Amino acid sequence: MIILTFILLFILVSAFIDYEHISSNQYIENHYSRWFLRCIFILAVSRDLSDLIGMSLLFSALFDGVLNAMRGRELLYLGKVALWDRFWGKIPFLYIIFKVVSLFVGIYLCVI
Repeated sequence: MIILTFILLFILVSAFIDYEHISSNQYIENHYSRWFLRCIFILAVSRDLSDLIGMSLLFSALFDGVLNAMRGRELLYLGKVALWDRFWGKIPFLYIIFKVVSLFVGIYLCVI
């Protein structure tokens, strides 16, 4: 359960940092440095492979929705700038399936 708490707090902090940048009109076109930092965090707190996969899936499932909520957007809003958003924007039905599956599998892997 502690792993679940770590990743949820990390998602909130990460979304808040991105929210601050976006609110200042500093749009994020390249996510590589952010992905690298997030990978380092997840690797650092993971106890095993199930934690690593579970936290990665939870981050993928929840981060965008948390950021969108902070921005006052629809939960599943996708932007037009980031490669991730443009990719999923072409296949929104699969985006929803990906989010739901990632959420449930991520929770399961983090609590077993």
